[in-house]
Amino acid sequence: MREFLNEIKKYVTPVNTAIIVITVICFIAQIIADETVGEEAGTYTFSLAWWLVFEEHQYYRLFTYMFLHGGLGHIFNNMLVLGFVGSTAERMLGGFKYAAAYIGSGLVAGLASAAYNRWCFARASEAGGYYTYSLGASGAVFGIAGVLLWIVLANRGRVAGISLRQIVLFMFLSIYAGVTSVGIDNTAHIAGAAFGVVSAMILYDRRGGYA
Repeated sequence: MREFLNEIKKYVTPVNTAIIVITVICFIAQIIADETVGEEAGTYTFSLAWWLVFEEHQYYRLFTYMFLHGGLGHIFNNMLVLGFVGSTAERMLGGFKYAAAYIGSGLVAGLASAAYNRWCFARASEAGGYYTYSLGASGAVFGIAGVLLWIVLANRGRVAGISLRQIVLFMFLSIYAGVTSVGIDNTAHIAGAAFGVVSAMILYDRRGGYA
């Protein structure tokens, strides 16, 4: 029994678990609002839209979009990955630093996505071609993958049962899936991962108690 509980603790850390629970609650609230009041009450009110951020100054969307999702499959995949990589990253960084890395990655991913879509719109041949909404935690999740990438590199290729090969393969396959699919925000993924690496370079200390 004790071995089972120790195994569970590998994937259940307080901050990461709280993020997952909050995200699930927000998704449920999103569905309820969309069904009872209308889409603008849930999805479109809090999702990311470049013209509403830069022209209407609704900067809160850079934060709220990462707690919304486009369906059960979308949130399940993101939270499943976060459940594995997030718990490891939290043990390596500590709870406060992990939360900062996660939220920071999501904010940077959202800002990069909005800026890219604005740039695309400015060069679109047809007006309105890039009026698009974005939502989902994947930018922040990629940020945590970036955190682990740096930590694994700092520990010469392997840490806490995760190898450099596994992290690189995960990020490559995820970005490849985005490139070959419609509706995937690769800009957010890449920006989130890049910020995750930078944040780990600043926050991670091999000499601390989490290495």
